[in-house]
Parts: sequence; structure tokens; C-alpha cells
Amino acid sequence: MGNEELLKSYLNLIEEGVNNPSSDELFHQILQRSETVLMLTDSNLATEMQMSRTTVNRWRSGTTTPMVLMRRSVYTWLKKRTSSLIKKFEKSNQNTSAISNKLSASQVET
Repeated sequence: MGNEELLKSYLNLIEEGVNNPSSDELFHQILQRSETVLMLTDSNLATEMQMSRTTVNRWRSGTTTPMVLMRRSVYTWLKKRTSSLIKKFEKSNQNTSAISNKLSASQVET
């Protein structure tokens, strides 16, 4: 699975969380995957959510879970970050395709 597909799969998982914000298991799974998919550390997320790294670490480990309102905030931020990365991949792919087309056209001319 390529990076773009991995991000899209993760975005789908976040959408599941948005639709089922009371699921502790799903919240834990989404946070666990954020570490590998988004390279998101506890410190990064804590800074973005304006809370302590220890709190995020407890969420990620499953020791505690936030209230539904906070989960929605986390999901909103993760969704925005993931969508932004997907757009960057799509733009990069479009640029690569345009360059390939130009190279192919110049090879035909020679």
C-alpha cells in the first residue's frame, strides 16, 4: 500500500471515529495509527491540542480516554492534517504526471 492509499485508509478510520465518538477502542486505534501514519508524537499532538504530553500519552496507551467533546476536537484536527497530506500527494502526482508528459513529448520530437 502506497503512502497516499495509507493516508486515505487512515482518513476513513478517522471518519468512523467521527461517526462513533463514544467508542474508546476506536479512539485508541486512531491515536495508535497516528504515530505511524502521520509520524505524530505525543508531544506534537499535545502542542496542537494545548494539553500536556502526559495526557496524550495516557490516551494513546489506553490508560485514560477523553470525553466525547475532546475526541471530536482531536478527530477534527487529525482529519484536517490527514486531508492536507493527501492533497499534497495528489498535487505532487499531478506535477510528476505533467513532467512525464512533457518528457514524452520532447522525446517524440527528437
